[in-house]
Amino acid sequence: MRLNSKRLPGKALLKINDKTVLQNIILRLKKSKSIKKIIVSTSNKKSDDPIVRFCKKNEIFVFKGSLDHVFNRIKMTSKKFKLNYFLRVCADSPLIDPVLIDRCMKKFIKGNYDIVTNKFPRSYPKGQTVEIIKVSALNNINEKILTSDQKEHFTKYFYDNSKKFRIYNLNFSKQKKFISMALDNKTNFNFLKKLTKKYKDKINDLSLNQLIKIYEKKNI
Repeated sequence: MRLNSKRLPGKALLKINDKTVLQNIILRLKKSKSIKKIIVSTSNKKSDDPIVRFCKKNEIFVFKGSLDHVFNRIKMTSKKFKLNYFLRVCADSPLIDPVLIDRCMKKFIKGNYDIVTNKFPRSYPKGQTVEIIKVSALNNINEKILTSDQKEHFTKYFYDNSKKFRIYNLNFSKQKKFISMALDNKTNFNFLKKLTKKYKDKINDLSLNQLIKIYEKKNI
């Protein structure tokens, strides 16, 4: 998580009415039955100090690492907190569905997978991406062979070399991959503000199916 996003700078701490994007993500994650610890992994650049201050103020675990070598940052985060596996949620997912997270986590716990995801291939809306990664699989990857793209998008190596890993992909019965709930531009940000203004504190109670209907109509 970082503030130097090119398409929507500072999005993690942008205010959606009275709460930041990061706060909204955390509130949704706390509704999950399977998440035990929330950790924000950010960069060690001064530009991301506001994220660190936010986390400390709100008693959220935080780790600082490389800005561009996200693979290494995530690897060091998992080492610092002695994780066996973790769920990855990006700052562009303020409407991430906790029920979807729990479905994926249940599949991960029951199966012997390196990754459980719903984007390989994608059938869920953008902004509803779930990736649960086994740390031992991450640690077995030689960082020296990673491309710059794989360093920045750290799960890309898994998908580029899918035959080497046990990957389970959760598919949506109705293809909704063209719907974007991702917070990646000003238009999506403004729509999310209108949505939050209408539903207020109930915004984080909306189910994925309810959100899909709203985003398909684009009428609030």
